[in-house]
Amino acid sequence: MPSTQTSADPSGSTADPSPASSKPSRGARAFAWFTSGRPDSLWLACLFVLIAATASALVIAFETAPGRAWFYPKGWGKSSFDAVMLVGSSIGLGVLVGYALLRRFAFVQRLRRRRGLVIASKLLIALLVFVMGLNYFYARRASARDWVHFHDTYHYALGPKYYAEYDYFWHYKCTIEAASEKAIPDRAKTRSLWNYEFVTAGEVREPRQCEEKFTPARWAEYKRDIELYAGHNLRGPINDLGYNGTPLHALFAGSLINRFELSYETLALAGLLDVWLICIMLFFVARSFGWRLGLAFALVIFTAVVDRYGVIGGSWFRWSWWFSLGLGIVALREERWSLAAFWLVAAAMLNVFPLLFLIGASLSLIGQCVRARALLPAAKRFVAGAVISTLALGALSVSHARGVGNYRDFFEDMRVHKYGPPIKKGGEARQEKYPGYGVGLKFIFMYRGKHHKKTKGYNRTRLTREYREIKPIIQGIGALLAGAAALICLRLNPVEAAILFGFTAFYGLLGTVHYYFACASLLVLLWYRRVKTPAGLLFICGYFACNVVGHTYLHTHNTLRVLYNTLLSSLWLVYLVAMLVYLARETGWTKQLAQLLAAPAATPVSDESAP
Repeated sequence: MPSTQTSADPSGSTADPSPASSKPSRGARAFAWFTSGRPDSLWLACLFVLIAATASALVIAFETAPGRAWFYPKGWGKSSFDAVMLVGSSIGLGVLVGYALLRRFAFVQRLRRRRGLVIASKLLIALLVFVMGLNYFYARRASARDWVHFHDTYHYALGPKYYAEYDYFWHYKCTIEAASEKAIPDRAKTRSLWNYEFVTAGEVREPRQCEEKFTPARWAEYKRDIELYAGHNLRGPINDLGYNGTPLHALFAGSLINRFELSYETLALAGLLDVWLICIMLFFVARSFGWRLGLAFALVIFTAVVDRYGVIGGSWFRWSWWFSLGLGIVALREERWSLAAFWLVAAAMLNVFPLLFLIGASLSLIGQCVRARALLPAAKRFVAGAVISTLALGALSVSHARGVGNYRDFFEDMRVHKYGPPIKKGGEARQEKYPGYGVGLKFIFMYRGKHHKKTKGYNRTRLTREYREIKPIIQGIGALLAGAAALICLRLNPVEAAILFGFTAFYGLLGTVHYYFACASLLVLLWYRRVKTPAGLLFICGYFACNVVGHTYLHTHNTLRVLYNTLLSSLWLVYLVAMLVYLARETGWTKQLAQLLAAPAATPVSDESAP
């Protein structure tokens, strides 16, 4: 007679066959996935949630209530909180060096002492990340007049909100038409977004053409929004370079910002979206790469001299590309190829330049397929994911406003944005684009000892002429650096290749305003497989050291143009060359190059052929 026992565990006890006990709840399954193989997931999640929640509580408590402002020591300002970042980056460098030295001593290797050291390290670094996170997200912004960044939200909140009405080129003209002459007098200067030429507001105001682009209700709403910004000075923003978000950015940012009425309070709350996006991204990075490297990555972001959240923090939907790029790198690390392709494509369609990181990952997969002499499953899934994501997000990008014309206008806007203003009014010749907060290879060679406007002989026209004499050489050097990185990427894994090529090409071929170089912090993650080796740890320390040197210079001289254009750009060039040389040697490219350049070995002459 067959047994009625359905199953048994090794001890012989009968398992409960009921569905309630055999199938865990959805919450239990989610928690099991969350902590599966990653025992640090829970406390890492608590840390980053605590940072975002505390920053949110400070904004709600001290920014949304009329007449209230966060109290900080008398006399403190932006430079004081930059000094805090210097202290934080110095402590981070000290912790890394201390860790490298301590692990060399035998007495630390005993189990109990090692456990104690790990616990102490977790507490110290977590506390440091928490403090620097609040300094980064809140204190650095609160040291300004308003936590809300009115200059930036004027572009990146109003630009997407009214994207359907006036695209990229009518932003300043419509503002001038909607604003009163008291807010923007006719004699005030503004920039023409059609060619970046400076004109007067009176020249732009007439003839009035903007109201016909709006419905009556939308025009009334627009005038209310302009009145809000007029209370915080509109003359500065209309001298900038306009809204330059992609059609996909305009869709997401515009759809969300149109759901509520603009006020200081709602803009403050809206600015918290970026805080949460960055913290979520940092959690997934730490969960995937391990708490040591993940917290080092978070710390280098919170103390980065190149970013300093005060510059565009407190704005609207400005860090969506950074969120997507970070998750793309995490997905590559997890070998979830389709998901990695989606996030990297999304980052590129939100801010264009992350396309370079997608190319880097593709180079690695190409190298793997060539060595295997087959189209690998990973490459198939990555390509399929990239194609499907591009089609889907592209369809979303043209589903609003002017349809396919969104990209026509965007490419024209990028053509104008690529160059500086005309050398002469109405002329075709353009000044070289040379922002004082630009970072990249080209800025090193643009230095003429004229970083201060008070210096005699400072002339942008002359600078443009002198720079263009050597521009082909600089472009050649940039192409050489990017080409070397591309070759090395063929022999790296996709994570390393994405970061190496993305940073090298961005630095060497493009160069842009400093806050987009927040992505340079990914260089810390490039060494994740070598973090226990002396070379890997040395390169991580080297990146922290670049931040410390930059912060020290900023604290002592307070000259942003020299800091970004010259000092940081030069430090990164040295770092980049050292990194390329090391990786070329490790991947065997230097050996092959040496063999290629070496003279052919002489053919020995046998005794039989001798006369």
